Amino acid sequence: MKLFINILLIGIVAIGFVSCGLPYCKKTHLSDSELEWIASYHVNDTLLFHNQRSTDTMVITAIQVSNKQHISIFDLKSCNWLEGQNEYKANASVDFKLKHKDTWWEGLFFIEKRFKDSNIVAMLTLGGLYSKDISISPNEKKIIVVEGVNAENGVNQKLMGIHSFIWEKKRGLMSITLKDRSMMVMVREPLDNK
Repeated sequence: MKLFINILLIGIVAIGFVSCGLPYCKKTHLSDSELEWIASYHVNDTLLFHNQRSTDTMVITAIQVSNKQHISIFDLKSCNWLEGQNEYKANASVDFKLKHKDTWWEGLFFIEKRFKDSNIVAMLTLGGLYSKDISISPNEKKIIVVEGVNAENGVNQKLMGIHSFIWEKKRGLMSITLKDRSMMVMVREPLDNK
């Protein structure tokens, strides 16, 4: 009789899971090729950007990668199926600071793999210039962010005066063009942290 009750309870619990929907999480995953967009940097790397008048310093402050292939049903931070969440979008980012004219400006390069197509989506920000979502196809090698085209300045905040910047897949941030049309070009790449 005890065995019958145990089997009955297990059956009721199983039916409960099926009727509420089994905990399933739809996942995306960033490939090694897609992760190359952030692979050129390590935390605390220092880069120099130069034009005829000044030299700016860029420091990598954080690198985050959330790229799980398997998610346990108990990992509610990645996919909280108890609250109806059923998607996990792999993503990665590089946080950095750029010192320009004695002021440190925050910057971010963020990529995310979405479900709609095979492209990844990038979002970039630096000195108050915020890009829109930029779709990156697998064969693209660089992203050009231009104010008024695929980016807008923030409001009610101090602005660095950036017109555009270029981020390359293999080398990261390569150049910054200011509104006065002066261009800051990377002159020293980070040293390998091996």
